[in-house]
Amino acid sequence: MDSLASSFIHNFSGQLLSRMISFGINMYLLRRIDSDALGLVNVNLTLFYSTTIFLVREPFRKVFLANDIPLSIVVTHLWFAPIICPLIAALLYLCFWLPFSTVPDTSLVPSYVAALSMFAFSAWLESFAEPYVILSLRFGMDAQYAFAQGFLVITQRVFVLVLIITIPMLPVYAFCCAQILSSFFYTALSIYLLISGIQSAVPPIRDFSMMSLYPSFPKNRSLLGTFTVHSIFKQAITNAVFDAVDKLGSLVARIIFAPLEHSAYLYFSSCLRRTTSAKDQTEIDVKKGISAMNSLLHIVTVVGTVIFIFAISYSPLAIKIYGGALLINNADNANILRLYCFYIIIIAINGIVECFAMATMDEEELLSHGWFLFLSSPIQIFLSSVFSFVIGAYGLILANIISMLMRIAYR
Repeated sequence: MDSLASSFIHNFSGQLLSRMISFGINMYLLRRIDSDALGLVNVNLTLFYSTTIFLVREPFRKVFLANDIPLSIVVTHLWFAPIICPLIAALLYLCFWLPFSTVPDTSLVPSYVAALSMFAFSAWLESFAEPYVILSLRFGMDAQYAFAQGFLVITQRVFVLVLIITIPMLPVYAFCCAQILSSFFYTALSIYLLISGIQSAVPPIRDFSMMSLYPSFPKNRSLLGTFTVHSIFKQAITNAVFDAVDKLGSLVARIIFAPLEHSAYLYFSSCLRRTTSAKDQTEIDVKKGISAMNSLLHIVTVVGTVIFIFAISYSPLAIKIYGGALLINNADNANILRLYCFYIIIIAINGIVECFAMATMDEEELLSHGWFLFLSSPIQIFLSSVFSFVIGAYGLILANIISMLMRIAYR
């Protein structure tokens, strides 16, 4: 538990500082930039970017952060990330954004394709950092990882602010340029942090040759493919709750629960092995894993409940501070935020249960879980359509709550 606490403290500190700075800049941008331009960036473009980078990061991190995979195998597989990223972006554009996305007015962005391409390029730049990030986490460099993640969040907003204030350009293009600049510096920083801290921390990687760069490990390659399919199903049903939704209600989830989930998965992966049944593992390790999960579930439930209780009274004030008259004039916004804060409790519980499941499921169970997510998506779409027709925006959150409870029960 000490390693889990240490990892969480680093990640929480980085998220708290970066998200508060980002929150303050967002408050300013919300009052200065046209709401249609912000909607285009926060929904279409950011969702495209976050979906692309999620489908690149998730499978690699879930597979190669496990301690039972040798570093030599990790090194020979991680070069896949920059190759896969453009393919994922192209498939997302051709299969989803091109046929289903509405082309915005040219007054907002003269070339919608160019804007999407710039966000895809930023995701590709970040994919080059992924090998260095995973190796840093394998060597226990949690502070460096937290610093790099916080740096990315801050620079994304700082560059936007600087470009909008100093250069006469369309706001959407300012976001595009800021996205590329922040991704470039994030990748450079990740490489620097690993190289600077690796000399005394890295054990020699034996049996490594140029021939071993070809991934000739069918077992791990199969597991990587399984996690890729699972990530696609997960993204389809959740739309990346922590990353793609840039709204006030998810601020606490991103500051507290996202870093806690990250630290929990690292801890579960270190003390439990997915390839070995529970009865064949060390009893102490199994008890440590289960005890940690129970403690974390208790903590996130208490924190989520406290947030919900305060949201009942203070939602109107929070909306007024964040969006001013633009948001407070809509009386439903406060009630939507209250319901979303209740949803945060469900998100928190699901996150911990999912971390434990992902760290312990074997390949067959992962595929089964992926198909469950895939088959659940039509149910969620149906519920969202019916509930939103009957009770409006509340219905979307209610459908997500029901879907999340189904996932918790299945796991």
